[in-house]
Amino acid sequence: MAAGHNPLHGAIPGAFLNGAGVVNYGILPQGPPPGPPTCSICGEISSNLQNVGCDHLHCNNCIAANVRASLNPNDVFAPAKCCRVIPHEILVRAGTLSDDELTKYSDQMEELTSPHGRLYCWGPDCGAYILNANRTKRIGKCTKCARRTCIACLRKSHFGACDKTQMDAERETDDAVFRLAKSRGWKRCPNCLTLVQRNGGCNSITCLCTQLFCYQCGGAFVDGRHDCPHRQRQAEQMAQRREEQRQQQQREQQ
Repeated sequence: MAAGHNPLHGAIPGAFLNGAGVVNYGILPQGPPPGPPTCSICGEISSNLQNVGCDHLHCNNCIAANVRASLNPNDVFAPAKCCRVIPHEILVRAGTLSDDELTKYSDQMEELTSPHGRLYCWGPDCGAYILNANRTKRIGKCTKCARRTCIACLRKSHFGACDKTQMDAERETDDAVFRLAKSRGWKRCPNCLTLVQRNGGCNSITCLCTQLFCYQCGGAFVDGRHDCPHRQRQAEQMAQRREEQRQQQQREQQ
């Protein structure tokens, strides 16, 4: 072979044969250039794409359609999501939702995920959720009908102490539910405290508020990971049983 001749020149950039006939690479071969970015939902090429928090790209129109589907009054509210719930700032950045739509969505997200407890208007013809911003230490004011609800007894706002007899009766009802939940092994969501009953499947539960938690111990997943103490104990017990079986087999063979 003539000195300096590279038979792979032009076929594989940077590749050449050494004296032993082995292919070496000055640089790794490059694949075809990436195509224009497309929306992960509709597949359209667009310059208006948003990374929705899980490295998937959604166009602004699909983000808006996702939120509007969540706000459908005929369905139970569920947050707009891809692999995870889409952050609110991305919904704003998309620029395809009205201020009214963003407000309604934000209010329903608070109702679903608020750690402060849910408060609803006492009015028999209302029952609207009362936002945290519309509550004081004692009462919450409904923005739909302007009624005031006592935060302690959840009844019409009043002067003086709450009706203890009525509160005790309601507490007994709640206690009965909690006793049933305990006897059935139901778990509370660590985020919104809703009681959750599992009908089957694995121990990884996604609550309606989108919190992922372990049904076995009730602990929350953090960044998709959870070290369940029950699972660790089970693994230790299984390892101990296997060791006992091994020792038993050794004694039988002696």
